[in-house]
Amino acid sequence: MKDIDWSKAPDNAAAALVATTDNVHYPSVEFVTGHHDYGCMIRATSAVDGRSLSAPSDCWFLVDRPVSPWIGEGLPPVGEIIEWLDGKFLKAVVVGHHQGAVVAVDDDDPRRVFIGKKPCYRPFRTPEQIAAEERRAAILEMKGHLSFSDYREAEQHCAALYDAGYRKVTP
Repeated sequence: MKDIDWSKAPDNAAAALVATTDNVHYPSVEFVTGHHDYGCMIRATSAVDGRSLSAPSDCWFLVDRPVSPWIGEGLPPVGEIIEWLDGKFLKAVVVGHHQGAVVAVDDDDPRRVFIGKKPCYRPFRTPEQIAAEERRAAILEMKGHLSFSDYREAEQHCAALYDAGYRKVTP
C-alpha cells in the first residue's frame, strides 16, 4: 500500500483514492470529498477542484481520512459522539453545523434534534473519565465531613478510604 501524505490533503478531503498501479490515467493518490461504489466502479468528487472522478474498483481503493478525536476545541466533526445538556447530559451524534451552531440527534431517540452552541455540548466522556469524576466528587464530599487542620492530609486520607472501597450509604 502506498503512503498517503494527509498534510497535503485539502481541508475538505474525506478520503483518498489510491491507485493500485501508477499510470497516466490513474494518479497515485487523489483526495476526494465524497465517493460511491457502483458495482465494479468507484465514483468520487475531487477535493482539489470538484471534478467528477470515475474508475474501476480494481484500479483504485479507498482510504478514509484518519480522524483524531475531538477534544472540545472548535466545532465537533459530523459523526462525532458528544454529550448534550438537556436537563442532564445525553449521548448525541453530530449530524451537521448551521451558522456556527452544532446540530445533533439524541443517540437513543433520533427524532430528538438538538441545535445550539457551547456550553450546550461537550466531548463524550469515557467510562474512565466518568469514574474519575465520581471519585473526585466523593473524596471532596468525605473531606467536607472531616475537621483536619491540614486539608491536603484530609484529602489523602479520604482518597485512601475511597480506594479501599468505602462509600456513603444512605439508609
